[in-house]
Amino acid sequence: MYTEEIKAKKVSDLMSRNILVGHVTNSFTHTLRIFAEMTFHHLPIVNTKHEVIGMVSSNDMLKALALKLPMLKQSDEETLNMMFDILELMTPDPQVISSGASVSEALSLFSKHHIHALPVVDNNELVGIITSNDVLAALNK
Repeated sequence: MYTEEIKAKKVSDLMSRNILVGHVTNSFTHTLRIFAEMTFHHLPIVNTKHEVIGMVSSNDMLKALALKLPMLKQSDEETLNMMFDILELMTPDPQVISSGASVSEALSLFSKHHIHALPVVDNNELVGIITSNDVLAALNK
């Protein structure tokens, strides 16, 4: 069955290698602009050693904004950046997967942790990202 062929593939076969990363020093509005201008919905947050320390999603950003916006007297860029900190918005210590793991393992992590993206890390270095959409696209081919 075709589904079993996809599940047996390696994460490296489906992952995106050309990835954009965020840093905890990025402002809220800068990160929001990244999501607005790009087609992806998950941004790995890395430290100065390029190690993954968190994940932030476009949903994380929008939820935070929706919760606090009614309380803000003004919503200019400076105010927004003072109200929101990427370190507080990101999911710390996210689930990660190696490029040599099977797609089946990725699917298991998606399901078990109710997530849609996994940073792909080899030897503590971020080498890509795999999302549930990557798997769906492979199944749709």
